Amino acid sequence: MSKQNETQGDVKKLKELAGAEPTRRKALLTPREYSVVFGIVYAVLMTGLTLLLDLVPVPDNSNVLWLIMLLLYAVMISLSILIERQLSLHFQIKRTLFYCVGQCVIFAAMIALIVIGVKSPKPAYESGELAWAMGLGFTEIVLLIYHIVRAIVLSVQKSRASNRKSSSSAKKKNRR
Repeated sequence: MSKQNETQGDVKKLKELAGAEPTRRKALLTPREYSVVFGIVYAVLMTGLTLLLDLVPVPDNSNVLWLIMLLLYAVMISLSILIERQLSLHFQIKRTLFYCVGQCVIFAAMIALIVIGVKSPKPAYESGELAWAMGLGFTEIVLLIYHIVRAIVLSVQKSRASNRKSSSSAKKKNRR
């Protein structure tokens, strides 16, 4: 008998829940979802900037080519910093997820270009897809180095801030 009463009570609770107004989300997406979406957009932007190198004619001097690439990667990193600051202010994105999604999408595009380049009937040294994949590989490495350096700098800043707090609280205890 008690099981039947419990079941009827559970059924009543379920009916109340089913009849209740659904809770509405305050925002369109959660911060994690924003991080994934903007990570994909970030990857597309970085990939597009990398593929713009194909439009630049190859200069006669190799030093000029290195300068062009340095300028491109400086623009990419500056743009990356600007995008991160704006998105973290307006959408509270998760930085690590944002950059991981971006790096993974660029890596997937690089793999897809390699597969397309290898399967094409043209010789490997004439394949535009393999050249693009190599460009994306350089971009991947540069952005990865930037993210690692950024993570190290942020962790050092955090540890310094925590050391300041702990040393100031230790000084207060010693004064007493």
